[in-house]
Amino acid sequence: MSLTTEEESLAKLSLNEVIAAHLAWSSRVRSVLDGTSTERLDLSVVVRDNCCTLGKWIYGLARKMHVHQPEWEELRIAHANFHLCAGEVLKAHQQGKTEVSTNLLNSSLARASEVNKDALIKLYS
Repeated sequence: MSLTTEEESLAKLSLNEVIAAHLAWSSRVRSVLDGTSTERLDLSVVVRDNCCTLGKWIYGLARKMHVHQPEWEELRIAHANFHLCAGEVLKAHQQGKTEVSTNLLNSSLARASEVNKDALIKLYS
């Protein structure tokens, strides 16, 4: 199997690096909500599960290697759900619904992040 440069880079990621990269998403969203970030997250990109490092790996190299394993599909679904939850948090924030966005961040997004992490560990195991 011939790999692109990006796939080679993604193939070298350890489980801890992948988990850390995805946990950084939650931190980025939290920073936007609490006003400590000047980053402007585009909602149309945030909800897409194939733009981040993990998403590129899931739909690229991991798909090639693991598509026939139920753990791959479990991860794909968990990861997509994480991005949908992150989008819900940001949408509520953009609408000025501070309490709603904070509650979603601490409940739905936190759970989705944990499910995503568990699915990653399961696939790597």
